[in-house]
Amino acid sequence: MMAKYLPDYGWEPFVLTRGLAREEWSHQAEMQVTGLPAPDHVTRIPYSREDERSYLQSRTLPGKMRDFFCPEEAHPPGMARAMALCLDELLQDYKPDILWATSPTLAPLKAAKVVAERRGIPWVADFRDISQQEAGADTSLRASFLRWRVIVRQPSLVASAAAVVAVSKSHAETLSRHLRRPVDVIYNGYDHAMFRRSAPRATARFTIVYVGRILDTWLRDPGPFFEGMSMLVQSGRLPSDEVSVDLYGVEPDIVRPLIEGKACSKVVTIHPRIDYTQVPVVLENANVCLLLTNRGRGGILTTKFFEYMALGRPILCVPGDGGELDELLAEKKVGVSCADSRAVAETIMGWYREWKSTGGVLAPVSSEPVEFFSRKSQAGILAGILDKALDGRTC
Repeated sequence: MMAKYLPDYGWEPFVLTRGLAREEWSHQAEMQVTGLPAPDHVTRIPYSREDERSYLQSRTLPGKMRDFFCPEEAHPPGMARAMALCLDELLQDYKPDILWATSPTLAPLKAAKVVAERRGIPWVADFRDISQQEAGADTSLRASFLRWRVIVRQPSLVASAAAVVAVSKSHAETLSRHLRRPVDVIYNGYDHAMFRRSAPRATARFTIVYVGRILDTWLRDPGPFFEGMSMLVQSGRLPSDEVSVDLYGVEPDIVRPLIEGKACSKVVTIHPRIDYTQVPVVLENANVCLLLTNRGRGGILTTKFFEYMALGRPILCVPGDGGELDELLAEKKVGVSCADSRAVAETIMGWYREWKSTGGVLAPVSSEPVEFFSRKSQAGILAGILDKALDGRTC
């Protein structure tokens, strides 16, 4: 999405990305967002899950050994090589000044490194996620070993990069210590053309909205929120006919067992996933925006957080990260982080009383600090990093 605003700072972006078949579970429906690079500036590599399986099945013993010691070759399987080949073909027609490779998977970083070193083009490594953030996850021994191998490979993978970028200050500090070099921060941010601060709307019910998936309760733990809601509904402090908790795009098989037999089930509605262009509409009709996290996973600043912030609705963060996210909520006055069910209940009651007396709830944040996190502002910071890298200066 940064590519939308880079032209404002003198950069013309060409995008190379993976294209997934529409029938695959993780396929993202095309976003009808104006201002993105023209179709002839975007190349999608058709690489399916079946292509990944074919790559794994066709590997020889030397190939398996390579992927074992260099996990970026198979993260995901075969994608780095497919991307490097396609990038080489594109460079027959385009002569880029610089390559900007963004993860969470390592394939784009590996492809950019190989092609940039071969052609003498500067490149920038951008980590939207880092394996270090999963420390403490209850995963298999095999997954833990893969995470360790990825972390070990990070320094050599980005050694030739002119600059390294992370998604938050916490991640930047972690990477900087590990890589022993400076790491810049580019926040995910929000699109100011879609998400704008608006006055509270009169609603028939006190409405709490969550948009997005949960994936795993270790990643996002809604337990304290549901417990706090159940305390309020069961006690009668929060009348069930005056409150609505609307969850859009969550996995029913994760949520239903958590609310089954609890008082909160009377007010929780699970909605199907909505188109991205409908997200601002849904959030504008919310009184409170719910943000799910988990303790100990510091520096996970999702796009959802910044989009909530932009609209000016108070954010209820549960159970908080005990780090950078909690600090930003307090510093920017955009919401409250609640570590347990009692804190959740008291916070919700305060906002419910405000809704009853005024008809709405509005976070007391001003627009100035929020605008810094817009993608237009963040694209300006990125452009500065690209300028310095192109000039051969240390970033």
